[in-house]
Amino acid sequence: MSWENQNKSITLKTVPSTTARRKCEICPLVQGLLWGTTALMLWHASKILGIPMFTFSAYLGGWQAVCSIAVGISGVFPRIALRGVDRGAAFVSHVSSPIRESWRYLPHWTQSSLTLLSGKPLAEQIPCPTFPRRMLIISFSEIAIGVALAWMAITGGGCWSVLSLGVVLTAHALRYLTLVIFHECSHLGFTGNALMDTLIGRILGVVTLGQSWESYRPDHSSKHHGKGFMTEDDPTVSFQRKFLGLQRGMSKFESLTRLLFLPLSPQFQFHLTTVRLVSCWGEPGWHRLGLSLFLTSLIALTLSWPFQMLVAWWIPCFVITNIGLAVRSCMEHVYPPRSAGKLNSRAARAICTHAVFFGSALPSSTLGRVGWICVMLFYHLPARALFCPGFSVVHDYHHRKPKAGILINPIFARQVALEGGPTEPYTEVWSLHAAIDAGLRSLSEA
Repeated sequence: MSWENQNKSITLKTVPSTTARRKCEICPLVQGLLWGTTALMLWHASKILGIPMFTFSAYLGGWQAVCSIAVGISGVFPRIALRGVDRGAAFVSHVSSPIRESWRYLPHWTQSSLTLLSGKPLAEQIPCPTFPRRMLIISFSEIAIGVALAWMAITGGGCWSVLSLGVVLTAHALRYLTLVIFHECSHLGFTGNALMDTLIGRILGVVTLGQSWESYRPDHSSKHHGKGFMTEDDPTVSFQRKFLGLQRGMSKFESLTRLLFLPLSPQFQFHLTTVRLVSCWGEPGWHRLGLSLFLTSLIALTLSWPFQMLVAWWIPCFVITNIGLAVRSCMEHVYPPRSAGKLNSRAARAICTHAVFFGSALPSSTLGRVGWICVMLFYHLPARALFCPGFSVVHDYHHRKPKAGILINPIFARQVALEGGPTEPYTEVWSLHAAIDAGLRSLSEA
């Protein structure tokens, strides 16, 4: 099904006027200067009065000033070309991939781990079964282990490697609970039992301190999987507009600068954290009662052990998760071209979604393989864990078959679909930066 066969009545967002655009470009610069001035005043006040809170506030204000000025500069000079970084062109998926095939020469016992890391199995690989109960047990155990490791690292004098591992484990488990289990529960496809999926979804809405089950499910079903897909009604597009300030036609340099700096800014973190808590609190009844008990327990622990709770729980739950939400919104889908009509069919909507696999081709030289191991462990593995955990790497398959569930492993189910010769070809990108590049480039051309 080609774009030309779609209805031509798609509604595009009106391009802002020149005056409005100029105000949007200058505003971050003015904000940055104001934040910088405030940070300097707080810094001098802390030196005179000796108040530690002023020093901490000065650091936050200074970093906010850097982020705002960087965003403002990208808006003033939107025509800067990013040469050599157009790597996000998706290519048609086949049963075998050149990058994945280059790993075939590694020992046989590593292939299952490489499939888990990359999200792309070998053609002849036996599917791994999925067990919903085991997935829940592993996720909550990972949170417990992550919090314990971070807590012990802080209490025992601060071993940075153990502390980092604990924070990453907790953040990964929370992202997995949200992107895989909570998401599948919203489609009633996690356990296959509607009542059980509803119960698990409501519990996870409280534990992850994100959007409640009652508000997420109708938005996701009608707007993200319905006629509102990749329009202003889509929650993904709405997130980009509201929190990152991304607009159709924005240059890739400006949108990339916003993605790099805004999620790290205190203003973004405070705004998104507030919105998450308000959204989570907004549902009355049993949800609010469970949330009240959970938050009371967390606050009591924080008052007793403030620094341990800050690093072991609050930073993974909010700071890292907020960054993950921002990055995921820019890599999960691509915008349809202007020539596209309304995305009325499921196959047409799936064209706006690529599979995102992780890894790079295995070099032939020994030195090259040492570098390959470092890149896989310290770039692709953390990116996979924080931004595309579990089955979320094959989000294109999910949009083609949203009711398929996870009782059949979606990673291998997609492979079976490739073997059957799909009517509309599946597409894929390899690595985090390629997925982000594809999303932002489609935004600039939309």
